[in-house]
Amino acid sequence: MDKQKIYRKVAAVGRYFAMAFAVVLLYMVSQGISTIHADAKVTFDITADGVLKGIDGTAAVIKVPDGVKEIDGYAFSGNKTIEQIILPDSVQKLPHSCFAECSNLAVINMPNSIKEIGDWAFKGCSSLQMIDLSKTKISSIGDSVFDGCGTLTEVKLPDSIKVITKGAFSGCAKLGKINLPEGLCYIGNGAFMGTKALNTIEFPESLNYIGGGAFYSSGLKGTLKIPAGITNLQGNAFGHCGGVSEVKIPDTVEQIHGSALDLKYDASYAKDQTFFIPPSVYYLTRDSLTPAFVQQIEWPAHTIQGIKGSYASNATKIQDTWKFEEVAYDSKAVFDASGGTVSETSKELVKGQSFGLLPTPKLAGWTFKGWYSDDKFKRKVVSTTIVNKDSYKLYAKWEREEKTKLVYQGEDSDFVIEDGVLEKYQGNEPVVIIPDTVKEIGYGAFAENKTVLKVIMPDSVEKMDKAVFNECENLMEIRFSHSLKEIPAHTCSGCLALEKVIIPEGVTNIGDGAFTSGDTPMSYSEIKFPKTLKSIEGEAFSNNDSVTEISLPDGLESIGKYAFEKNTSLVKVSFGDGITELPNGVFSFDTILKNISLPYGLKSIGRFVFDTDKNIEELYIPETVENIQSSMLRNVKSTVTIYSSRHDASGDNSAAYDYVESVKGGDLKCKFSEVQMGTVSFDSATAGTSYADKTKAIGHEYGSLPVPEKDGYDFVGWSETADGNNIITAFDRLKTPTVTLYAIWSKQVTEQEGTPTRIPLSEEEQEKDIVYTEINSVADFIRIRENLSGNYKLTSDIDLSQIAQDDKNVGKLGWIPFGYGTDGKWQGSFSGIFDGNGHSISGLTMKGNTDDSKNGETPYTSTGLFGRVEGGTLKNVNINDADITVSNAATGCCIHTGILAGFVDSDEETGANASVENVSVSGKVIFSSPKQTVEENLVIGGIIGYTGKADITNCTNNALVGYESKDMERPANPTSRFLGGITGYLQRGNITSCVNKGNVVSYRYYYGIYSDKSGDLIDNILSGLDCYNVSGGICGVAAQDGLIQKCYNSARIAAYATNTYQLESLIVNSHSDSMVGGICGALYLSTQVKNCYNTGNIYSHSDRETTIISPDNKGDDFFSSFMKILDEMTPTPPNQNVRAYAAGIVGYSTGSSSGPVAYCFNTGKIQGDDTHTFPILCGSVPVFYSVYEQQKDLEGNNLYTKGAESCDDKNSTTTARTTDELKSEDAFRGFDFTNVWVSAEETGLSYPQLYDNMENAITDVKYQADGLKTEYKYGEKLDLSGLKVSYKLNGKTITKTVPDDKECDYDRFKEGTQKITINYCNVPYTFNVKVAERLYKVIFTDSDGKTVIAEQELKKGQDATAPEAPAKEGHEFTGWDRSFTNVTRDIVVKAVYTKLYKVTFKSKDGQTELKVQYVRSGEAAVAPEAPEIEGYTFSRWSDDFTSVYRDMVVTAYYDLIATPKPTKTPAPTKTQKPTSTPKPTATVKSTKTPKSTATVKPTGTASPNESSNPDETVKPTETPAQTVAPTKKPNATASPTKTPGSSDSTKTTLKKNQTVKPVKNNKKSDAASYKVTDVKKKTVTYSKTKTTSKKAVVPDTITVNGTKLKVTAGGASAFAGNKKIKTVTLGKNITKIGTKAFYKAKNLSQITVNGNTIKSIGKNAFSGVKKNCKITVRAKDKKQYKKIVKLIKKAGAKKVKFAYKKKK
Repeated sequence: MDKQKIYRKVAAVGRYFAMAFAVVLLYMVSQGISTIHADAKVTFDITADGVLKGIDGTAAVIKVPDGVKEIDGYAFSGNKTIEQIILPDSVQKLPHSCFAECSNLAVINMPNSIKEIGDWAFKGCSSLQMIDLSKTKISSIGDSVFDGCGTLTEVKLPDSIKVITKGAFSGCAKLGKINLPEGLCYIGNGAFMGTKALNTIEFPESLNYIGGGAFYSSGLKGTLKIPAGITNLQGNAFGHCGGVSEVKIPDTVEQIHGSALDLKYDASYAKDQTFFIPPSVYYLTRDSLTPAFVQQIEWPAHTIQGIKGSYASNATKIQDTWKFEEVAYDSKAVFDASGGTVSETSKELVKGQSFGLLPTPKLAGWTFKGWYSDDKFKRKVVSTTIVNKDSYKLYAKWEREEKTKLVYQGEDSDFVIEDGVLEKYQGNEPVVIIPDTVKEIGYGAFAENKTVLKVIMPDSVEKMDKAVFNECENLMEIRFSHSLKEIPAHTCSGCLALEKVIIPEGVTNIGDGAFTSGDTPMSYSEIKFPKTLKSIEGEAFSNNDSVTEISLPDGLESIGKYAFEKNTSLVKVSFGDGITELPNGVFSFDTILKNISLPYGLKSIGRFVFDTDKNIEELYIPETVENIQSSMLRNVKSTVTIYSSRHDASGDNSAAYDYVESVKGGDLKCKFSEVQMGTVSFDSATAGTSYADKTKAIGHEYGSLPVPEKDGYDFVGWSETADGNNIITAFDRLKTPTVTLYAIWSKQVTEQEGTPTRIPLSEEEQEKDIVYTEINSVADFIRIRENLSGNYKLTSDIDLSQIAQDDKNVGKLGWIPFGYGTDGKWQGSFSGIFDGNGHSISGLTMKGNTDDSKNGETPYTSTGLFGRVEGGTLKNVNINDADITVSNAATGCCIHTGILAGFVDSDEETGANASVENVSVSGKVIFSSPKQTVEENLVIGGIIGYTGKADITNCTNNALVGYESKDMERPANPTSRFLGGITGYLQRGNITSCVNKGNVVSYRYYYGIYSDKSGDLIDNILSGLDCYNVSGGICGVAAQDGLIQKCYNSARIAAYATNTYQLESLIVNSHSDSMVGGICGALYLSTQVKNCYNTGNIYSHSDRETTIISPDNKGDDFFSSFMKILDEMTPTPPNQNVRAYAAGIVGYSTGSSSGPVAYCFNTGKIQGDDTHTFPILCGSVPVFYSVYEQQKDLEGNNLYTKGAESCDDKNSTTTARTTDELKSEDAFRGFDFTNVWVSAEETGLSYPQLYDNMENAITDVKYQADGLKTEYKYGEKLDLSGLKVSYKLNGKTITKTVPDDKECDYDRFKEGTQKITINYCNVPYTFNVKVAERLYKVIFTDSDGKTVIAEQELKKGQDATAPEAPAKEGHEFTGWDRSFTNVTRDIVVKAVYTKLYKVTFKSKDGQTELKVQYVRSGEAAVAPEAPEIEGYTFSRWSDDFTSVYRDMVVTAYYDLIATPKPTKTPAPTKTQKPTSTPKPTATVKSTKTPKSTATVKPTGTASPNESSNPDETVKPTETPAQTVAPTKKPNATASPTKTPGSSDSTKTTLKKNQTVKPVKNNKKSDAASYKVTDVKKKTVTYSKTKTTSKKAVVPDTITVNGTKLKVTAGGASAFAGNKKIKTVTLGKNITKIGTKAFYKAKNLSQITVNGNTIKSIGKNAFSGVKKNCKITVRAKDKKQYKKIVKLIKKAGAKKVKFAYKKKK
């Protein structure tokens, strides 16, 4: 064959493959598959210290390299191609916005190394599925971290979480599951706003704050239980939560703000509800329980329950449509402290309400762990536990206290400390203990830190700068130093989670805005002021929504403007007697403040003091007040009674009386009431010291009272009687004209360590403590019903066939379920342990007649081997050939039916989940319905009927599960039927590793039921509004908080419904839909389906007026014949709105469901109607990474051609695969083939299998460890390449290496020995590994931080050895940027270089280099010796190089040698006085002495060919003519030879940055120094002054050694801290004022600046300047004046006065 033909063939083959590739690629694109090419490259930009700055390139999966410690802010922000991020366990920090708006990011792992997640980190990640933070070390969820993650379905939080900040999960519409761990204290504003699928939430006892709108418009349903830590329910906290049916409010809640409990969907749907309002509540308005815009609708007619005499009894006064219903205490709890002491011995309770606040007992040496209602400590009682008994005895549980010293857990290098000043904290530990070497904390040292929760400040700290903790949003607690004198401005501004403000004794001043915030209010609920406090500055405590009372100390002298503005929960304020003025707005917008008594001695009340305090009713103003601003009560709409004396001390009308008179006739409604004054005395004998009497108004508050001290005693309070029976507080009212108060004390008692009277058993002890009753006969078995809380174990198989013939059984219907007596009456739930021990139970038979007679009923509500199980355990049992066919014709019969149990749930008292594991059943369970069927929803399951909070594991159903209409049903009300292979109904339970192999079939034939209700489909089903038929392979309906994982169905699942009706001429919309799914028939609320598959066929059919099967003559083979008929059916369009939903995994899900359905596949055939048939799911639940086999319908047409995988959701990641593709792992994107799935390639089957369900298929599992690595460096990943596993599967032996990512408990960051267990098919292999001591890496880099010079690994505390730094041209190495001694963490050390300037000296020709030299900025270069040139003499260098600040070329200049004409000898140069002779060091070296023949022209200009610089004229005065005699010595007193270009000999050469002082009256000034900034321009900066004068003038110019220099800048810190100076005037040449120029020059009263020249002002230049300091700005016009004023304000000037002075 010739070469040409070969080439053509090759080309053809190439074209063929190219076309094939194009077709494949086009197909993949059409299927929506993200393809990751093997050669896809992503370049990572990583700094040497492990910060990932970003990537170059794109890929769907990004695997971040190991060693990365931090993802930089915005590193991946806005990336639209990433679907998965794999983070290594070296990552510690995910800063703000790092993954924001990654709209396709679906999966990201969160390693246990993560300590911090910044604000907005995942905001707008609209495809994100699930976030598991449970193993991380984070302490807070920042602002809007997951805001707008619309498909996020589940979040797992770690136990370390304390704070969830504002908007954290706002807009997560599909979020259905999130755990709130014990320890969580704070939930911010709008944190869960709009979480429509969040149906349940359990609040921890630790929670003490729920912000405004926190759960606004969420999907919460049922009973809402508020924990006792909550005192205020903030506005809209649970607004628009229309699914909440009742709220349990604890007796700690005091205030319920606007729309806090507005439990409605929208303005048109305000529900009438019943609220129990505990007696602790004193603030409740009609807006509290209704929407703010309720005027659009009628006010709801709420029923307000409460204790007689409580605030709730005012219900009808609060809102006339409400009614009050009195309730009484009808239960009681008695407290047994188990050896400890408790303040309360009992508590009155109300049945149906929560326990509320429970006391905390004490026992030295022990930690209280909670109250329990049994002395075995199984039934814990918390504040949200519902009272349902007449009485309780509660026992305290104790745990031995571990005495550990509180030690900082971070690294020493987290603290940047210089000269005792903590300049910056750069760690990320939640608890920070500041070192006791710190004396001062610098400006913003902790500012904006998002990880710190608690700070302990040692008493060594004497001073703080401003804003130390500014914007530490998650900071909850600060222990201030007792050595502080001041809390500076903005110290804790924006610390939203701060719980309490405790100011230590010794502090005299609290600065501006110290504890305020911006838009979001602060949440601290307590402020404690010291006795030493003198002043509180402006806005110090403004914007808070939790403080309810404030007690100001006697010593307080001044309060700043708006200091307590916007304290929206404040109801009580007490004053000391030192206040003389209330400034503007000090209590404005304190909207629920009602009564206030101002202090005696007050002189003035400013503007807007009570502005918009809309609830204020009473105001006492003392007669000492002389001035009241008319706007004091601006915007107050209520009628205010002002109490005061009619006259002041001089007999004139009091200011209060005049104020009331002045506002008459206006909008403000005031009335005057005269008061009498009384005297309060303090008994010095009991107080131990004397206090001055106080003058107080009778009928008004005492105000602040002194606090005495006494060694060995605690001060209890002041009592109006000596016996201490009438203790009063600052807020109690004076009743009599005179009163003497007595100090009451309690003796301090040192607690002695005790021992509890009862100690709980450990889990191991409890396990050993279990005693089983052995069962080896039917007689033994029956006796279980005699003790339903016992523990039982089978020792032999049981045959129950004889029970069917037992005459004692009701109606001879067979087995009586455990929980019912032989008379058929209910006895109780089983709560013990039943262990089948691997044995079988056969002959289980239950029958029910269907002859419509009463005796034909099956009389049990819950039917099965066990009737009802609550908190019990059923395990290790096989039930073979069960025959259960039940029926009912009365309400309450056979509602729940299953072969093992009818009903399984948790124990309501103990909270313990029920458990069902390792159970297998076979046979049949059928509900056969008569004509008059039960009018309730029915659930039927192969193993369990109804499953609540229970864990069902490793169970298999082989039984037929069926429902049949024996006759046409004629129910009076709509009811539905739920069937499932494992359970009929799942609510809050978990089903794991279960299999259904039994057919599930429902046939329903009924008459005349219809509904015209709209709304959520499944909601209507469950509430009995519609008739539905629901069947699922694993469960029928899965409702809230459920989980179905690692399960599969291989059987047929079917539901058929037909409805015949005749209602005269009325056209009816009858809802008779069927819903069928391979795993779950209908998904409701927040149940998840993960790692499941279906291979069985799915049938769903609904019809009206037509039946396909005659109900007559149906025998046991009915279901078989029914299935055959279904096989022959073809989908037909439904009549009217009759729908037949069918899907491979989930038949139907509603809009309120969160799901998700993830990592599932379907190969079964599916048949439903023509619009509701889907391969995975029908409905709106998110579907993630699921696969289906593309198939033909029964008519041979392609199924699933719509392109979407669900009715409503268009964003699911579901993929069609061919039969061959199902055999490849690559077809199952996202599936875990290491720990969950076994690939078809390995099994030889047609599709993947689940490891957990292959125990019977995989046998003879063996491990071989040849060269298994067991010793690791700290941080080294697990290497399992030396471990192989072999097993037999389908007759062949498979051997493979165990993957490194196989699930186990290895922690590479945990030093020491670890036990590792690898598990295949429940066959474990255990071995030990040892992780070496941690070594800290020190990386030395070039100045770029990337180029590594050297690396060293050190043990903790060792010193690193610096390498030799590389030489860099034009730079000088000056050291390293940080210390590397006592290394305690990984660090990167950068080389530091100083820029050198290149000075090149060239010869006369400008070409020949004489010398190249590098010099530092401002230093002088050293010139080379100029070469001799015949006929020329060296004159000078072309440029001045005495102060180099740029690269420069310096050329040698020469003069032509010529013999001068005879002239008179010039007069000798005037000899300088000896005192002026320059120092020898300043003398320029003389040049080489010219030969005697060389003469210089005395005058004249060099010709072009005579000079190296032809354009420059050489003046004779610059180069004086002189004849040098070779033998003549220089005159000792003559001036030294002058360097060309230099100034007079009397002037000193200036250098850049040289410090100089001007000469004044022949003396150097000692007041100020100057620094040279530009030698050429002759400019200087006014440096730091040391003047002790009260006045300073910065001059326009200064003269130094005869040189006039212009002063153009005021230097950094020039006047900082100067406490003497009072006035400063800046010269007209000043263009710049440096950083902190006037910082804390606290006595400055006047500053004058020239605004025409100033261009810049440094940071904090005017910070700390005292109030009312006058700053005069001289400017050409007002525009320029305003510009300079703005600069000065930006530089920190606050509350100063500005003056304009026009000057051009």
